[in-house]
Amino acid sequence: MHHSAPPGKFGAGATPRGRLSGLGALFALLFCCLSGISIQAQVPGAVKVVDPLELPNPPRRPVQLGGYAMTIDKAVDWLFRQNPDLQTAQESLRRARETRASNAAIDKAERDMAEIARRRLLELKRAFYESVLERLLIYEAQENLTYFDNYINRWQARYEEGIAPESEAAKWRLERARVTDAMAELKLAERRARIRFFALLGGANSTNFGELFIYLEEAPAQPMARTPDELVDAGLRRRRPAESGAALKAEIQQEVEAAYAAAETHRERAVAIKAQQLSQSEYLRGVAASYYNENEAPLIALLDAQRTRWEVRQKYWRALADYHISLAELEAAAGQPLKEITP
Repeated sequence: MHHSAPPGKFGAGATPRGRLSGLGALFALLFCCLSGISIQAQVPGAVKVVDPLELPNPPRRPVQLGGYAMTIDKAVDWLFRQNPDLQTAQESLRRARETRASNAAIDKAERDMAEIARRRLLELKRAFYESVLERLLIYEAQENLTYFDNYINRWQARYEEGIAPESEAAKWRLERARVTDAMAELKLAERRARIRFFALLGGANSTNFGELFIYLEEAPAQPMARTPDELVDAGLRRRRPAESGAALKAEIQQEVEAAYAAAETHRERAVAIKAQQLSQSEYLRGVAASYYNENEAPLIALLDAQRTRWEVRQKYWRALADYHISLAELEAAAGQPLKEITP
């Protein structure tokens, strides 16, 4: 005969034990996590808080599947060697120089080459960071599945021993099925992003390079050193130098201001999420698991904490990827890497 799990401390006759009420503590922590409030007090008996970014999640090195890891620098190098549009522009520039064409013709070939490179670099970087983001989201979903599998195996073993109902394992399986559905959508999005990325490299594919380098550099705490005006001036110097006038300046200024605002917004979001919500959601899950494992909290409390952690981590990676994409847009508007721009 299978017996139900112990009733815990929420039923009739529950007595306080000098610690926070299980549900009350979890709801308070959940509110703090979602509202961005720092947690000062520590709940006795909870797991030790560890900065999630100190853990190997995501992996700090790429998984090699033959070949070498594809970083953004290697992608840029391959782009200039293999992209058909850039190859055509380079050939036109080479012919203009070899035939000793007029200075005006050479200048035009150089401007065409620079403009094509600027646009293709932006497309490549956007596709690269979108591909990396999708892989990170898959990694997070896989972490959820592994977490659920541990509990499914635990409750299945207890059921087979006759000390727990089968319903508890069934509930975990249902939640796992929801993540599996989400994983299917993530894998489809990742495949599409990867196809776009390698199409920009002239039809190359992942077998040429191994896997993408699955890592995003953290956003800095301080704003960018260069002002929008400095970036506009850089764009005027580097983009189509033969052209001048208010129309070109207005175009560059619009691109710079839009990309600058987006980059700062995403940078601030990424920094704020890392500073507060990442560690708080990790802590919340640990507290919920501690109460649940001691039969002092229902399953829904732990599932809510796990979902919150997953949502927060997805938000962080999206903000960080958007930040890097905005930097790429800013560099495209300025016509050169930000680190090379001087006042």
